[in-house]
Amino acid sequence: MKKNYITLLIALFIFPLPVLFGQGTWTQKEDVGGDERLGAVGFSIESKGYIGLGTNNGNPNLKDFWEYEPASDAWTQRANYPGSHPLHAVGFSINGKGYVGTGQEDAGTPNYSNEFYEFDPSTNAWAQKANFMGSARSSAVAFSANGNGYIGLGSDSVNSKNDFFEYNPGTDAWSSVSAFPGGVRQGAVAFTINGEGYVGTGAPLQGSSQN
Repeated sequence: MKKNYITLLIALFIFPLPVLFGQGTWTQKEDVGGDERLGAVGFSIESKGYIGLGTNNGNPNLKDFWEYEPASDAWTQRANYPGSHPLHAVGFSINGKGYVGTGQEDAGTPNYSNEFYEFDPSTNAWAQKANFMGSARSSAVAFSANGNGYIGLGSDSVNSKNDFFEYNPGTDAWSSVSAFPGGVRQGAVAFTINGEGYVGTGAPLQGSSQN
């Protein structure tokens, strides 16, 4: 055991960690089911992934939803999203359920939503939940951390936002949290590590992109 430990220490000094553990590679998988699209939403629940909604030129308001099984590299269609604003919505998952909300209709004069829905994969059913507390918007950002969900930023046809809100699934209630300090923006991205959310990139409705 001691010899193996010493060997590992020597290897760590001689070779940087990326060399020992690889650079990471991309592998193409089965295409998402349904139409090609943009402005979709996605999240994971346990060992499966979910993608749906969005728009394309031939079908401007897509509401289909798809489940990805990595073991078989296959997509299965699930129940359609019941909301009316499927473009540039946001999603996250908490305790085995998915949540999708906000967004806009792909129309000549876009209108925006603060609707919010829960998806239960065990029943393949959507349930409407308390509306998002902030103003109706699209191109927001979302993540989950420590059993709660968070939605913020985004824009409507007039203004970009920097407000942020927390969703408690146990009480089906929203509360306001600290505004994003990086200024108003839409089209940002987010992820969670060790119970903390990270937000970056995006741009104001009228302005330059951020990093």
